[in-house]
Amino acid sequence: MGSTNSAQQYDSWDGANAATEDWVGYTFSTVKTFTRVVFQEGKHFTDGGWFTTLTVQVRQNGQWVNVSGLTTTPAYPGNNGVTFETFTLTFTPIQGDGIRIYGIPGGSAQFISVGELEVYDSSSGGGGGSNLRPPLY
Repeated sequence: MGSTNSAQQYDSWDGANAATEDWVGYTFSTVKTFTRVVFQEGKHFTDGGWFTTLTVQVRQNGQWVNVSGLTTTPAYPGNNGVTFETFTLTFTPIQGDGIRIYGIPGGSAQFISVGELEVYDSSSGGGGGSNLRPPLY
């Protein structure tokens, strides 16, 4: 978290293909109780690298469902020209075996860019949760 090295980011740019939806996340071999994600954007390009809409989805019984009670801090602006910003997305605890950030990709090339995605569950007791995954690179 905090790196501004664009060589370490993931982006979904694939050339000529336009996407009406995009996502990045993790799946697990067992059910977890998810509580929040911390999303660091990657680089914004002139033709994409951000979401125009952003939510969190959890996989339950093979189906992706939107979380409830979603709060994003700070508010997610989409394309504001600032790269590598970090956002904490908290929501009502929900169980599933996968979690992802999901939305409509932005820009004329319609792609997203992610510097890091941390996923937290309720296993640590004190409400803070534990980080389930290392940095996404």
